Amino acid sequence: MEELLRMIELYLFINPLDEFCLTLEKELLQIGSHDPCRIRFNFIPVVTLQLIQNHLSRCGLPTKDLALRNELSQAIFSATLDHKTVQLQGQKLGRQFLIRLQEEVSLRHRPYCPELVKSILSELPVDMQMFDKDRHSDLVMESFNLDQQVAQEMGVEHYATAVIFNDSNSDFGIRVDSNIKDELIKQVLNHTLTCSDSSVITIDSRLWRRI
Repeated sequence: MEELLRMIELYLFINPLDEFCLTLEKELLQIGSHDPCRIRFNFIPVVTLQLIQNHLSRCGLPTKDLALRNELSQAIFSATLDHKTVQLQGQKLGRQFLIRLQEEVSLRHRPYCPELVKSILSELPVDMQMFDKDRHSDLVMESFNLDQQVAQEMGVEHYATAVIFNDSNSDFGIRVDSNIKDELIKQVLNHTLTCSDSSVITIDSRLWRRI
């Protein structure tokens, strides 16, 4: 039974410019570094109208301000493409870029812009010539669209939603909606996930089953 716990895949759907998501990413990486399970993290930036609307509401910002919504959507979209482009040079490098970008925007309050992206990239072992070539490629857009599709299929409506799979039973996943707590994540990561019903989902720390 213990062997089943060693291959866990976690998908975290995030806002690449958000402090709440940054904090959670760091907490999860910390859990992973001290947990005996082998956890594969996938931090996936996504952007949809529903996600933006819910994000504005959570931050106490006007949800009917069209200019604000469009500005935020465009910034998240562009930052997501930046991340996808860096990720082509390695998952670890993509994660480093993502966290650095979130730190600069959400903690140091620097506005997202191409100059900020280039500044961060200059601090990382990124091939800039390759980045510039890939940034507007079909491959990056295809990867972005695939992530959007996955988020839709998994019912993601709020940033910082996690979906966790045990590789020994990859047809079954547990979804943990936003406001995730460390202890809940630890509980889920240590769950055997051997149930065969793929509709069991965790919402607000409770398990429920769709009939």
